[in-house]
Amino acid sequence: MGDLLLTALWWLVLATLLSSVRSWRGLSLLSPARWWLPATLLAVLSLLLLPRLRAIQWPMALAASALGLATFLLLAIWHTRRQPWEPLLAPGEHAGRRICAVEVPIAGGPLPGLLVEPLNGSQVGVLVLHGAGDHKAFYAWPRLYALADAGFAALAIDVDGHGANPRPLDFPAVLEDVAAGVAWLRQRYQQVAVIGISQGGCIAARAVAEGLNVDALVIMAAPISVTVTRAVIRREALIVLHPAAWALLRDLGALPLLRMWRSGGIRGKISYVDLIQRLDLLGSVARIRCPLLLCYAAHDAVVPRRQALAIAAAAPPGATFMLVRGATHLSLPIDRRALRRVSAWLQEALTTTARLDESPVAAPPRDSHAR
Repeated sequence: MGDLLLTALWWLVLATLLSSVRSWRGLSLLSPARWWLPATLLAVLSLLLLPRLRAIQWPMALAASALGLATFLLLAIWHTRRQPWEPLLAPGEHAGRRICAVEVPIAGGPLPGLLVEPLNGSQVGVLVLHGAGDHKAFYAWPRLYALADAGFAALAIDVDGHGANPRPLDFPAVLEDVAAGVAWLRQRYQQVAVIGISQGGCIAARAVAEGLNVDALVIMAAPISVTVTRAVIRREALIVLHPAAWALLRDLGALPLLRMWRSGGIRGKISYVDLIQRLDLLGSVARIRCPLLLCYAAHDAVVPRRQALAIAAAAPPGATFMLVRGATHLSLPIDRRALRRVSAWLQEALTTTARLDESPVAAPPRDSHAR
């Protein structure tokens, strides 16, 4: 029993050291500056365990590691239970990024927004439209940080009927959100792109199809139609096991992450299902003429693969279709792999657009989908 407890303690201290050194704030028992405490204790425990290694059997070693790591997780969850999530996107300077709260002028508004940009500024503004039931800060820091770290100024707004936006969700009024956000960015940046997530992707696609001028458009996990069943809910609930969800613990504890989930909601004159039908994603995508990226999840229960492939087939020549392996509807917008690929595509597409604008002769469009 003594060897079991000593080995379990060794694993607990090791996990404490690693979380401290890696600055995983959502799993930290100590501040990064106090890493030397678990490091010292780990060295002492290692010296105590070294003479007993030969006597420790594999079943006991596995049981001890499970006990130690489980104890660490429970302690970390309790220790971080009162962490506020708001500081992650609070105005100020954070890790080479500048965050500002802004108000975008619009009739019946203003639109509340968060601008996250590099400290040295940017020439490109990216408007980010969240999904149904979300708001501008709802699990948004991974994508806003990723965009800022890639050199973009990312503006996240509360879409009508969400967050602090005073306007109710309605169609076609919601299209004004995109126009207002793009206009605000046009006054400040040389190029403007739009990223729409799920419902936000449908809204962005329709606005651009109706003639809104943007330099690039990214549609992530936007549906043609929506049917939410218990099976869909069960499949998407498995996000708690997804690496993208666990990666959020770098910044916030498990209980604060759960509290953030309750901060969403919709206030509108039209239902979510009806809005998606009225936005007509397939018809919108076919009319888009700017550089277009369609980013979808390979294991999306809300937007099954057949929908994603139908959207890709409807897109104009030259559009890029990206299917992210292992991703789900809820994990895709926080998946750092997908966000890096989206940022890289934006950099390439906007660089090409800038060159074409400077050239007296426009290059012909590509004649097939990039997959």
